[in-house]
Amino acid sequence: MIKDIMRSVANHVQAIGIDTMIRVADESVRAKNSLVREHGCPVAYHPDVGTRGSDVGDRMRYRYFAKMEYIKAQAKSMLQKTVRQRTRKLPKVEIGQMVFFWRDTHKGKIRGSKWNGPGVVVGLLVAVGVSWLRVNI
Repeated sequence: MIKDIMRSVANHVQAIGIDTMIRVADESVRAKNSLVREHGCPVAYHPDVGTRGSDVGDRMRYRYFAKMEYIKAQAKSMLQKTVRQRTRKLPKVEIGQMVFFWRDTHKGKIRGSKWNGPGVVVGLLVAVGVSWLRVNI
């Protein structure tokens, strides 16, 4: 993830040369720690921050792009995790097939919900997508 962030920041700022790449790498690594947290953090002010070409201005610009790339990478990671964990529907269930099923025992609470099974399919209502299971508890 950090390599992708550094590559993207280097492309944004058009970094050329080893010294510039070292500064881009430093600011990319520090970007995550400089994100504003829930209760906020004091903002450091320096008179040369807005001046393009100054050392501090360049570092702030690198860190800004690194923060944006970190946020994008974090959002992408959360979306990928969501896609991996979503329930999948069986394309075709047949009577007599053994299946596992998700039972939500506490509505609105994750604590009691879990995968159960195996169960055997004893009936189907294909038009609605309902199936009946026999489970030995």
